[in-house]
Amino acid sequence: MFAVPALAAAFADPATDAAHRAAIEATFQMLNLWGGVAIGEHLGQALTALWIGLAVAAQVGRAGWLNRLAVWAGGVAVAGILFGLGEGLALALDAPGDIFSVGTIAGYLAMTVWLILTGCGLVRRGVVLWVVTSAGVGAGIAAAQAA
Repeated sequence: MFAVPALAAAFADPATDAAHRAAIEATFQMLNLWGGVAIGEHLGQALTALWIGLAVAAQVGRAGWLNRLAVWAGGVAVAGILFGLGEGLALALDAPGDIFSVGTIAGYLAMTVWLILTGCGLVRRGVVLWVVTSAGVGAGIAAAQAA
């Protein structure tokens, strides 16, 4: 984000020769692989999978069919997101990574299902109460006095 405008300006400068353009392209590729793929995508997806995995681990063993579905969806989400981490490696090795992209998409779709099922389970258990106010509809955490 910070380096790209300077790289683009130098690349677009008519006075830049072919050797400098090649160096600018190599610099951009290196920054993209490091900042975009390694840090942004890989680390972000790995931490997302870890967070979902920890939350699903807390759900395991709780009663109810809705919770069992949520655990299953969460497991699929973690597996898909972790499988999708191969896309960055494929990109770095200049290999096709389409199958890893599909895994990432499936993982995040499963995460959406997991979030919906978990939320519905919390509402059903009475942990989250729907509150209608003059400002609209919102959700609030049930207080301890409700127990």
